[in-house]
Amino acid sequence: LSSSSAASDVYKRQGRVLISGGATSSVLRLHTVRGSVTIERATGMIVNVTDLAGRERLASPFALNFWRAPTDNDRGGVELHTRLLPYLPRTLALAVSVLPTLSHGVLAALGALSRVLPLSVNLGAQVSFATLWAREGWARLEPRDVTTRVEPQPDGSVSVHTSIGMVDGASGAPRVACRVRTLVSANGHAWLRVTCDVSSEVSSVPRVGLCLGVREAFGAAVSWLGRGPHENYDDRKEGAPIAQHALPAAEMHTPYIVPGENGLRSDVQWLALRNGAGSGLLLAGQPDMMASVSPFGQRELERATHDHELVPSGKLSVCLDHRHMGVGGDDSWSRTVLPNYWVPAGRYSWAVGVRTLEPGEDADEAAREVLLAAPRDAA
Repeated sequence: LSSSSAASDVYKRQGRVLISGGATSSVLRLHTVRGSVTIERATGMIVNVTDLAGRERLASPFALNFWRAPTDNDRGGVELHTRLLPYLPRTLALAVSVLPTLSHGVLAALGALSRVLPLSVNLGAQVSFATLWAREGWARLEPRDVTTRVEPQPDGSVSVHTSIGMVDGASGAPRVACRVRTLVSANGHAWLRVTCDVSSEVSSVPRVGLCLGVREAFGAAVSWLGRGPHENYDDRKEGAPIAQHALPAAEMHTPYIVPGENGLRSDVQWLALRNGAGSGLLLAGQPDMMASVSPFGQRELERATHDHELVPSGKLSVCLDHRHMGVGGDDSWSRTVLPNYWVPAGRYSWAVGVRTLEPGEDADEAAREVLLAAPRDAA
């Protein structure tokens, strides 16, 4: 027998997850019949997923994700008129100069006043989402006060409980309180059950979900069960049928002239990334998720001013969202995302399943197996 086959037989006979990495180790490595899953104690997140041959699937760890690279519509607001200040009427020029500097409380009061007085516009809604998100620091969240607890389960699985506080890295203001339960079973499935309490004065945060990087060697081809094949968002998805779709990874990116958030697929039950031989990674959502795969990271999308300036990051950036704000588009000079498609402050709970894929395995059948093992209890 090969060493990988021998290891698989050991885990099958023992019927449980084997743990390596003591209490003083920075990581906890969990060995299963399909390979190993490594969790970093400092973050409580999965940092490695390998098969029995030791081939790594991840290029960067799983991480909580609440931000998106602003779209043109996200930047829609009075700020767009700044360059026209010398030519604007005095009252309009004053509004353009002052509104973006006001606090959330004052903007909310102006919004309420606009609904009472016979004004043609809602003054409180004239500042862009991009400005409001930047003010609250959604692009610079950092983890704080992380605690991790490991619990072997009677059925041979291992549960890792993590508590994480996400704060604005500049001001230290708390934004999200998260509990993550990572459950790794002996049959090689890993589930991340996440519960987050989101705090914000903005009517909508960009997204609530997870992100990770997948090695390009295991992600040239992408398939999924969900809406597609083209990009679609909560407020623009009716023309995208639910089916099994497949595209090369490079075609999951939508080349807008000015880069920003793009390429999302909605109502996704599972997402598979594979190489030409069929080896790869399977990701499943409970409930259905929104997913994107891109050769460019969110930072690259934000920095570039034209699509041709984008440089592939050397990995595939994967976003798995429980909720994602709509993109609007009634116009591009004001906040046009309808309230039904906002992601307001509050509690959110979801789960993502993780499993390696080997040549010859059917992704849909593997996903059904993973989904049947989804944890039903809260994080």
